[in-house]
Amino acid sequence: MHIQPHKRRNILSTKAGNNKSARSVKKEQARASENAPQETTVAVISDAKPTTLESKDEKAAKIKSNKTHIEGIIKTIVPAFFGCFAGIASYYWVPQEQSIAAWFVLMGAFYVQKAVYPMVGLNVKEFGGKDWFYIAFMTFNFFYVVWGILLN
Repeated sequence: MHIQPHKRRNILSTKAGNNKSARSVKKEQARASENAPQETTVAVISDAKPTTLESKDEKAAKIKSNKTHIEGIIKTIVPAFFGCFAGIASYYWVPQEQSIAAWFVLMGAFYVQKAVYPMVGLNVKEFGGKDWFYIAFMTFNFFYVVWGILLN
């Protein structure tokens, strides 16, 4: 039971000096506790850092940064897959005497990617020259390494 400090002094003084009974003192204490403002204490235990309010521009920049990062990962995984596929296909389908045909398999793997990127959620029209050079370079690297390992 919580009693406000100024009420407590009055009740204590009534016990000492007045002729009030203990019963009336208890009634006053009960009224004082009912009229007292209810206090609640909440303990929050958390290891999380306090969050700060971010502006809409900061949130938009963060979302764009995440989107760009995911697009970069997709632009690396797809050429790696097609380059490895082209290297394996060249080893098994192209005779070693006609190794020039393996380069046509590589070119086909590169051009097929243009149709695959919209399927994985990327807009091919937004790709610049640097993006296409990177895709061609990664496809060639994976093709050449896989094909070279299989030939040896």
